[in-house]
Amino acid sequence: MRQFVPAGGESPATRVGWELDLTLRIQLGELLLAGAGYAHLVPRSVRHERTPGGPRRYPRLLVIADV
Repeated sequence: MRQFVPAGGESPATRVGWELDLTLRIQLGELLLAGAGYAHLVPRSVRHERTPGGPRRYPRLLVIADV
């Protein structure tokens, strides 16, 4: 998932933040992969200056069929 941050004017800040990702994947047969994950984005200088709010959390599910 991507988060877009508006371009800044005079600000020298360049660090958006760091992200922790946890993912669990399970192979279900030869052709199917299922999984779940969680991402936690901790904002740094750019996000603090240009966007409202604090840390962002992103749960996700995935299913991949290799046909």
